[in-house]
Amino acid sequence: MSQVFISYRRIDSGPITGRIYDRLTSRYGRQQIFKDVDNIEYGENFRLKIDGAMRQSKVALIVIGPNWFGVQPKGRRIDDPNDPIRLELESAFRYHVKIIPVLVDNATMPERALLPPPIQELADINALKIRIDPDFEHDIERLYGPLDQVIQRLNAASLPPNSQPVYGPTLHPGYALTPPQRYVPFQAPPPQIYAIAPQVQAV
Repeated sequence: MSQVFISYRRIDSGPITGRIYDRLTSRYGRQQIFKDVDNIEYGENFRLKIDGAMRQSKVALIVIGPNWFGVQPKGRRIDDPNDPIRLELESAFRYHVKIIPVLVDNATMPERALLPPPIQELADINALKIRIDPDFEHDIERLYGPLDQVIQRLNAASLPPNSQPVYGPTLHPGYALTPPQRYVPFQAPPPQIYAIAPQVQAV
């Protein structure tokens, strides 16, 4: 089950979103990250798949580039109630998913007045900026922080009773997460037995 949902408009931020996705899957595993191209099979109902994935997610990364509104000669795609990006955001608000706007390619946060009413709350959420090289590495590290907290908390909650996590070789320094991992039963240390020497009284 994916815990992090990546929402983006391909014509707006496809290349840098792919780079972000590669870093996140390398750190957390592909099963933790949802991205439409990699997670929706041919023949699947796109709307139902998106809604189901967002309902199961804990974090939604809203990647916003210069043309996130989807401006076209006939108008903005974001104003269309059936626009996939708008549907993803509406689902995120409906299921109370934690939203992290990610600004790329020198984009700025959309103003409330420019957003359709169902998603105007997006304008009030603090955003993270991810720049291209040489700043990409520094910025992506800042994104790891909140995601580490969410995924680590979920991993801890999913532990079987009387178990403790044992993490595999892909563990990153300073973080107690990242697959592969396995669980081993917790065993209490054996009781210690002490011999008590008899007390001898002097005569």
